[in-house]
Amino acid sequence: MTKFDSARSMRVTATFGARFELCESDDHAAPVVPARAKGKRLRPVTGDWVLARPLPGETDWQVESVKTRENELARTDSRGRREILAANVTLMIVVVSSRPQPAWFVADRYLAAAELMPSRAAIVWNKSDLGEMPDAVRTYQAIGYPVIETSIVSAAGIDALRELMQGESSIFVGLSGVGKSSLINALSGSDLQKTSAISSANDEGRHTTVAARLLNFRNGVTVIDSP
Repeated sequence: MTKFDSARSMRVTATFGARFELCESDDHAAPVVPARAKGKRLRPVTGDWVLARPLPGETDWQVESVKTRENELARTDSRGRREILAANVTLMIVVVSSRPQPAWFVADRYLAAAELMPSRAAIVWNKSDLGEMPDAVRTYQAIGYPVIETSIVSAAGIDALRELMQGESSIFVGLSGVGKSSLINALSGSDLQKTSAISSANDEGRHTTVAARLLNFRNGVTVIDSP
């Protein structure tokens, strides 16, 4: 048997249309390889575990099949079609902050999605240096959701957040501009993700994450940054 005969279990760390990036494990040192799917009907998403094999004479791997998913995080696109954003999530972290102004119905929708998937969920009140935690967040805490106050400026809560994420396959969700990518940079200890300032015209965030990407850090944290 040659190395091209056996398929390996790999995890999808990013998707770019018909192109993918794969990793053999959630270890930070595991190499990432480019891949494409076998056939047009095969559509892995970030977080999927797949069977793939290296293609002879190429740097690409070929995804042969997608393993059964534990769960899916999905939304409805502009045409009313169901779009899967990520798979195999064990902890959904809903990030809210005082700026941009919280949209609590959006946070509620994420928490409802986590219950339906199912997945554990937690709330992060980010930019705590800009204002006190509102009563709405305290209500989430009162009904049993873990709540962590964080600040990139003071580094408050970063260690607690990192501890919460140990051993989990987490995903950060929330409005643009609440600081999801900045939190990921703080958790990793480097500027892995681009960040963008709040628009002064409308007090809304600018999208800086354009594709869901799974990141494995040296400190044992695995997180999906979603657009």
